[in-house]
Amino acid sequence: MPPPETKDDHHQGREVHLQLWRDIIKYFPSVILPRMTGILTVPIITRLFPPEVFGTYALVMANVAVLNSAALTGIGSSLLRFLPERAGDPEGEGDLLSTLITISLGICVMISVGGLVVLHIFSEPIGRRFEVLMAVGFVLFTTNGLFGLVSLVLRSAGKAGIFSTIQLVSGYGGLALGLLLVLVFKFGIEGLLIGNVFTGIVGIGLAWPAAMAGRRVVPGRLSRAVLRQIMGFAFYISLGNAAYWLLSFSDRWLLRLMRGAEEVGLYAASYDLTGKTTQLFVVAFGLALAPLSIATWEGSGRRITEHLLAASTRTYILVMLPATVGLSLLARPLISVLATPTYVRGAAIVPFIAFAMLLFGLLDIVGRGLTLSKRPDIEARNFLLAGLVNVALNLLLIPRFGIMAAAFSTLCGYIALLALHVRSVRQFVTWRFPWTSLARVVVACGLMAVVVVGLPSILPPIRNLPRLLLLSFTGAVVYAAAIVALGEVSFSQLRSLFAREPRPTDGGTAG
Repeated sequence: MPPPETKDDHHQGREVHLQLWRDIIKYFPSVILPRMTGILTVPIITRLFPPEVFGTYALVMANVAVLNSAALTGIGSSLLRFLPERAGDPEGEGDLLSTLITISLGICVMISVGGLVVLHIFSEPIGRRFEVLMAVGFVLFTTNGLFGLVSLVLRSAGKAGIFSTIQLVSGYGGLALGLLLVLVFKFGIEGLLIGNVFTGIVGIGLAWPAAMAGRRVVPGRLSRAVLRQIMGFAFYISLGNAAYWLLSFSDRWLLRLMRGAEEVGLYAASYDLTGKTTQLFVVAFGLALAPLSIATWEGSGRRITEHLLAASTRTYILVMLPATVGLSLLARPLISVLATPTYVRGAAIVPFIAFAMLLFGLLDIVGRGLTLSKRPDIEARNFLLAGLVNVALNLLLIPRFGIMAAAFSTLCGYIALLALHVRSVRQFVTWRFPWTSLARVVVACGLMAVVVVGLPSILPPIRNLPRLLLLSFTGAVVYAAAIVALGEVSFSQLRSLFAREPRPTDGGTAG
């Protein structure tokens, strides 16, 4: 049994949680503005192209995401995990970064060349449009992978301002150039991919000097000591993320095989709008939590890290559960505003995907215990098992129920993964779930739902966009008022959050 908690532990836990909030606020601009391009892209594409063309594009983007996730995230996680250990040692940092960049380049080249060969061999059955799009997709995979790795160095160094600026230039530059190629030069939907490739290259050039300053980084140089340290860790992270493909992207391919590209387009439009909207906070949260949890684990130990994880869970639920409920209630007007009428049928899947994304963020918090304990093998096993659950349900249900089956199977897969993670992490850290806070948030969300559902009956007929904005604002105000009235959040906590310096004499609970 661990020794009893001390007053100093309590204070340190509170201060670490305040730092998490400040880091979330710091990273939020770097997340919301670039990811707004993803949200904006969907209504633009749905107005320019029919569902079957968008479905093919969605498959290519899913493949690019899978390749980055399976092949390169293990290397990125190794960078975040092992670079802090070499702080103050320029030679050690240079060896680590040189090795990771060299490995990344080699993986990207091998996968891209192999993929182009496969595309050429199977060009007839896969279709000319998919072949061309996927060829550009392999180039995008390479540029995105290297840009992501260099950006991780900026994150690890706490250079949030530079990181945010470069993300904005890359995100909006890619969208602007892509639209120029589509609308002016008539490139077709391929132009969107080409625009992202060019701005990814620009992003690497902008990020490199700031990320590598003071470090002797030589692409092509390998350190055997670094290889021995990272290979097992990176392998299991990558294996887990490869298994994550089964959970997050296999539904699109199974829909394509069993129901056609049009169903993929309907599904992908609603899935992307829901996922990218929820990820505005989820990604900012993860960007802040990952380096802070590692620094806390290394500097303050297990007990303070457990404080951080418990308080992080409460923070996450406070923000994300009402957002999830709101998206579910307003799914149809949201899709009606952001897509053409052809795509509105896909609004039915939004509640399933919204709650799946809610669980995705919780998984990141729970999974911190496995990452910090250097057990990516357990994460990989859990992802594989949950992915198999998802695929099995899809194979069973998609032929009859189509996109609704895919959405339901996705939610079931995330539930299975969360259950596996919770069971696995117990032997490494104690994850204290804030049940009291959850109860209060559920009550506040219930009050919000009553207002959002009931308000349209007393409103005069209005267009979809004003209706959506009014209901969203009213729901947010009702939730905020309810959560304060229930005592879950106080004004003193908000004041301490925005204070310039944390005050050691402050009272209150951690979180």
